[in-house]
Amino acid sequence: MSTHRKITAILAMVLLLALAGCSLSGEQREPAKRLSAADFPTPVPTQPSPTPTPFPKQALELAAQLTGTETAVVSAADAPAPTATPAPTQPSPTATPIPPTPTPALPTGTVTSYGLNVRAGAGAGFDILEEVHLGDTVEILVTDAASGWVQVRTAAGTVGWVNPEFLDVTDGVSTAETSVQPAAVPVPAKNTTVGGRLLVQLKSGGDIMMLNRDGSNLHRVTSGIDPALSPDGERVAFTRWQGAEGTVYVINTDGSGERPVAGEIRLVKNPSWSPDSRKIAVNFQRGGTQDAHRECRSLINGRPNFNYWQAYDIETEIRIMNGQPVPFLCWWMPPDAHWQLRIITVADGSFEDMPAGQYAFSPAWDPANPWRVVSAVGDSGLVATDVNSGTAEPLTDDPNDRLPTFSPDGRFIAVTYRQDTHWDIHRLNADGSGRVRLTETPLWVTAVDEKPAWNNVSPVFSPDGSEIAFLTDRTGRWEVWVMGVDGSNQRPMFSDAVNDRLQIEYAFNDERVLGWGQ
Repeated sequence: MSTHRKITAILAMVLLLALAGCSLSGEQREPAKRLSAADFPTPVPTQPSPTPTPFPKQALELAAQLTGTETAVVSAADAPAPTATPAPTQPSPTATPIPPTPTPALPTGTVTSYGLNVRAGAGAGFDILEEVHLGDTVEILVTDAASGWVQVRTAAGTVGWVNPEFLDVTDGVSTAETSVQPAAVPVPAKNTTVGGRLLVQLKSGGDIMMLNRDGSNLHRVTSGIDPALSPDGERVAFTRWQGAEGTVYVINTDGSGERPVAGEIRLVKNPSWSPDSRKIAVNFQRGGTQDAHRECRSLINGRPNFNYWQAYDIETEIRIMNGQPVPFLCWWMPPDAHWQLRIITVADGSFEDMPAGQYAFSPAWDPANPWRVVSAVGDSGLVATDVNSGTAEPLTDDPNDRLPTFSPDGRFIAVTYRQDTHWDIHRLNADGSGRVRLTETPLWVTAVDEKPAWNNVSPVFSPDGSEIAFLTDRTGRWEVWVMGVDGSNQRPMFSDAVNDRLQIEYAFNDERVLGWGQ
């Protein structure tokens, strides 16, 4: 092909390609693809570099001391371009090392009770996290100003709260050589969290003693039956019997000012003060009998009607009547005294009897509701009596509830409870609900050691309501013990030396043995 033809072919091809890019037929072209910023990024405008802030001279000097090297102190304006740093011509001085700040040793406490609960919060109502035992050591972290409880760390690493009353506190001493002494954490002295004074009846009708919570100042107040401490902690109400006739007395806690309030009341027992200390509730015998007695009935008209469940030693005998033999059925009946409540005014001895049932016994005045007295009523359980209207309503239906006593705020009732062959302590809400068993004999006592179950009786709340004192025979003699309001941390209240002077007897006649006040 000649050169001219080649040129002509090339021009024709170019023309065809140009025409292919045009819409000669009138059809629309497909729109061109839009360019994206990713394909053509926008250039970042160049900004002048900021002027660096000069390092403080003090910081550089401190760095030189810590590293043991000299560092030139320059400002940013004088700083040369980055170059290799020349080696110093003089040897670097040895920097004096800064001693580390010693960590103060924490105060520690040694557990002085048989068992101490570490709780999730500052108070007996919180959950138990761990139990520490006699002789264990804990670190004391902080004291709660409101409750006096302290936060501790146990040997197992548990952090929780304990009552400092049962810790022998010793300040920790740092082993580091330093003149700085750690600040001691303030911890309340023993027996200040739950203090007050205890009233103790040695036996029914015997000596009535009083002593401080820590066992000091033990002294005799008087003698009598079922002592009760007034709400202000200044007076004691009690009873005495002359034969079957009883009298209610009041005396000061120092043993002075004894005087009778009301007399000629048959077998009067269990005085209980009203919240304002103006009245005293008691129970007394009205009908029935205190003695076991034998009864006989003729069988001529059939079998006589009597309580076969209570009767014992049932037998028949033949008696001659009008010259003829007549069969009789005879039996013995246990004592069956009928009891009633009486409200006595302390100032003048006037009184009013309350219809709380035929077997109303051991009244307890409600501190939160001054119009209400709760008593145990024979086979019925607890009964609440309105002293204004004289009406009575059942509170529980368990006949094993005996000897009720209120917490100071009126929230709880503690009772001595007949537990099969022995007695234990239960706690109820003030309306009779929420029963909780607080004491229980471990299985190893009855099954392993083959000993009788413990008896726990006559509960009384502490003045602040956080603890309950009670009488127990678990050590082989009657002693005053104390526990948390939830039944935790049961332990002797007094030392052996004090217990040796409190020779207590308990006859299981619903004696009110203890009182606890300010």
